[in-house]
Amino acid sequence: MSKKKENKAFREGMKAGAKPFEAKFDKSRRDYIRTTEHLTEVQRNQYRQKRVVNKTLDAVKETRNDIKGIKERTNINEKNIKNQKKEIDKIKYLIPNINTTCHKCGKPIEQKQMVCVNCGSIVKTMPYNLSDFNIESECFEAVADISETIKNTKLNSSECIYEEFDEKFLKVKKIREIARKENKKKDSPDPIYGKIIKNANAFLRNCKNEKIEIVIVGTVKAGKSSLINAMIGDGYNIASVAATPETSVLVKYRTTKDQNYLKVKFYTEKQWSSLWNTVKDSTTFKNEYYETGAEGIKSEYLGRKEEEYIIDY
Repeated sequence: MSKKKENKAFREGMKAGAKPFEAKFDKSRRDYIRTTEHLTEVQRNQYRQKRVVNKTLDAVKETRNDIKGIKERTNINEKNIKNQKKEIDKIKYLIPNINTTCHKCGKPIEQKQMVCVNCGSIVKTMPYNLSDFNIESECFEAVADISETIKNTKLNSSECIYEEFDEKFLKVKKIREIARKENKKKDSPDPIYGKIIKNANAFLRNCKNEKIEIVIVGTVKAGKSSLINAMIGDGYNIASVAATPETSVLVKYRTTKDQNYLKVKFYTEKQWSSLWNTVKDSTTFKNEYYETGAEGIKSEYLGRKEEEYIIDY
C-alpha cells in the first residue's frame, strides 16, 4: 500500500474512532450549559431572597423603633394624666361639701354658685376655701350687686301670657337686668352683654305677645285655601280658591286691628337656592314647575321689595 493511501486510511480510521466521542462531548457540553444556566438562575433567586430578607429586617427594625416611640409617648402621657389627677384631687380638697339647695328658698343651686337665681340670697359658705388668699370678703361684696338685682326683679301677673314659661321668663328677666348693670359699668358697651340683652329682649317680647301659628301643608288643589277660609269665618274668602293656586307658595295670614291688607314678600336668590335644593328629588313638583313656565319668570320676582295691597270685602 502506498504511503498516500496509508495516510488516508489512518485519517478515516481516526475519524471513525472519534465519532462516538464527539457525540458524547456534545452531550456533555449541552449538559454543562444547562447546568450553568440553572446555577445562574439559582444565584439570581438567592440575590432576590436576600433583598427581600433585608427589606423585611429593615421593616422590623423600623417597627421596633415605632413601638419604642409609642411606649415612650404612652409613658409620658401616663405621667401627665397622673399629675393632672393629682392636681384635680388637690382642687377637690379645696371644695367643701355644701348643700345643692338654697338655704333660704330651698331651690336647687349649683355647688359653685354664690347667689341663688330664684331669691337672690347669697350662700353662707364659700364654694372654695379662699381663706389662705384673704379675699373672702371681697368675693361676697362682688356678688352683692347681683344679689340685689335678682331680689328686685319681680314677675308681674300681666307680663307673661304663658303660665308654663313664668319661671323661665323671670330668670331671663333677671339675666337681662344683670347684663344691663354690668354693661353700664364698662367704659364702652361690651358685645357679649349686648348679645345677652338682645336675646333676652327677643324672648321676653315673644312671651308678652300672644301669637299662635298654624301650618297647613298639602298638595295643589287639596283644599288648603277652603280650610283657611272656613277657619277664619264671617264669609271672607281671604285665601284665594281661584284656578291660579295662591297657596302653592308660602303665604302667612295674621289678624290685624286695621283694615285687611295683603303683604307680599319675595324670596332672595339665596333663599330660593336653599328652597330649591330641598325639592331636587321631587319629580312631580319639578315637572309642574317647568311645564307652567315658572323658570322663565323667576328672575322677575327674586329679590324684589315687599308689596302691600289693601283688601276690601
